[in-house]
Amino acid sequence: MNIETIQLDQLTPYQKNPRKNPNAEKVAASIQEYGFQQPIVVDKNLVIVVGHTRYAASKILGLKEVPVVVADLDEKKATAYRIADNRLNQDTDWEYKFLTEELNDLINGDFDLSKLGFEDAELDSLLSIDDVQADWFKPEEHWNDMPSFDHQDLKPYRTVVIHVRNSDDLADLSQRIGQDIKDSEQEKRNGVPVTSMWHPVRINDVLKDKGYTSE
Repeated sequence: MNIETIQLDQLTPYQKNPRKNPNAEKVAASIQEYGFQQPIVVDKNLVIVVGHTRYAASKILGLKEVPVVVADLDEKKATAYRIADNRLNQDTDWEYKFLTEELNDLINGDFDLSKLGFEDAELDSLLSIDDVQADWFKPEEHWNDMPSFDHQDLKPYRTVVIHVRNSDDLADLSQRIGQDIKDSEQEKRNGVPVTSMWHPVRINDVLKDKGYTSE
């Protein structure tokens, strides 16, 4: 594999990239902390095949040059590789016992866990798993032989997206519809205020809070 250093402004994002990743800020923080350890893959025309988030992170960091691999792929294979790379990443999962051990090792070494890309709530949950629990808790096994149940279809009749220009317009909309519009903290950090609401007002049914009882 031949890694070249190429000017960032020479690379072109693929306009029909089918997978979006909102983690550019986190990837930028990772590159800043650990360096650029994984090159961007491009085709012979310097169109990005794999590495759009690293590209966006590089722009955030103001990098002028980035490590690049020019793949020897024709257009169809480049498209297939781009889709395959995104799809295969969906199948990965954590081995929580080892992850918890590694996190604790980092804590003992006074490492700042905020640089790993996890949210604070995620870290709190992971660090609360002790060795015994991490070893025996396997959700797929606990679900075996559980009874099935039916629940009401709660899909809305129609979803409407409303754009507002500023916080004053948002407050005016909130007053007019008689509902408190709160921003999602995760999206707010990404600069995209969002909310989900029902009209008339209803309390969301959260299935994760449901449980079975013995009769």
